[in-house]
Amino acid sequence: MRIEHRAGDPEAGFTLLEVMVAFVIAAMASIVLYEAGFNGATQSGTAARYQEAVVRAQSRLASVGPLTQLRTTLASGDDGGGFRGRLEISAGPSKIRGFT
Repeated sequence: MRIEHRAGDPEAGFTLLEVMVAFVIAAMASIVLYEAGFNGATQSGTAARYQEAVVRAQSRLASVGPLTQLRTTLASGDDGGGFRGRLEISAGPSKIRGFT
């Protein structure tokens, strides 16, 4: 029994070059997907840190409250977790700075 392979025969299989090209394309796709996942995780961490800073700043501003008698004040300090805050109340243009 003799087996012949013709150029248009669907059972001819893949050449080594075709397999290598497919492997390179798969490797590049894997790298792109890995980078996208890593960047997504980094951005998620940044967004969580920003949200925490907003919550801490809102808490500090709520402590002033609407019924507090305002007087010229300068308060700053460490809020923990790597956040520092500064609250400045003065007569004149409003100066509000959040946590950094």
